[in-house]
Amino acid sequence: MGDPIQQTLKVQGQDVNFDAVGVAAVRLDKNGKVEAMAAGGLKKFKAGDMSIELANPADVALWKDGHGKWRGVLQGYEGEVPEA
Repeated sequence: MGDPIQQTLKVQGQDVNFDAVGVAAVRLDKNGKVEAMAAGGLKKFKAGDMSIELANPADVALWKDGHGKWRGVLQGYEGEVPEA
């Protein structure tokens, strides 16, 4: 596990909120939109118009591929994968 991360950070002047455990990272593009995000034991994430809320914590990694399409990994989630 790790230490709880329950805070709002300023990244490029924008509020980014994580409720996770151990590790939390985000990369924003030049317009302040989420380009990539990773978190351990993620429960909630909010940055700009992107919002994630999971019923059960999970390790999550999301990124845009070379064509701008979202890709991702969800590990340790129990239950059906939530819809986007």
